[in-house]
Amino acid sequence: MQTKSFFLAVLMTFLTLGLVAGIGKAYLSMTNQETTVETAAVSQPLPVAYTPPTQAPTMEQPVATATLPVITSSEAAAVALEAAGEGEELAAEPELVLFNGETTYEVKMVGESTLYIGAYDGELKYNSITGSEKPVVTSEQALVIAADYINYYQPVSITLKDYNTTLAYYIRFWNGANVYVDRAGNILAVQYVKYTSDDNSGSSSSGVSSGSSSDDSSSSHEDEPEHEEEDD
Repeated sequence: MQTKSFFLAVLMTFLTLGLVAGIGKAYLSMTNQETTVETAAVSQPLPVAYTPPTQAPTMEQPVATATLPVITSSEAAAVALEAAGEGEELAAEPELVLFNGETTYEVKMVGESTLYIGAYDGELKYNSITGSEKPVVTSEQALVIAADYINYYQPVSITLKDYNTTLAYYIRFWNGANVYVDRAGNILAVQYVKYTSDDNSGSSSSGVSSGSSSDDSSSSHEDEPEHEEEDD
């Protein structure tokens, strides 16, 4: 009886020790698993709370760095010659210079006039002939200016002629008016010529003054016929 009790006691002790060992093993296993989970959780980046911006972002437009093409010197010369009008010739090859802070071609003429043509847009910037950025008036424009001034519209001819060292349009009209119009479109003088009955081309002229006329004229002389008397 004692032997059986002893045997059961030993068996219970053994089972208890095994149970305790199993519980300890299970606990160690759970502890290792939790440690692994915590380590894995710590190795990942923590989520950051989103904070909305207080101001809307500003977008800057890109600054263009490309430059405009520059016209050639030949193109600048063509523009200058057209703006200078009739009777002008190039004195030298156009050169790039700064005019009023702008890149331009300086175009010099034989008659000592100078024109400045924009290097980027090809436009006339200054014309020393007209004293402005305007081109020289054409012969047709000068004719209209002169006709409107004297209120007479029957021209005879129009040519370029010097007037007090200034090159101007010289316009003749059938009523005897000779009008000088400079290349900027200004009336310089008006002369009136009175034609004789013999020569309709006109040989005498008045004093040079705007809107003035003259009474001077050349008279024609006719030879008187000779009369012969017959003797009775």
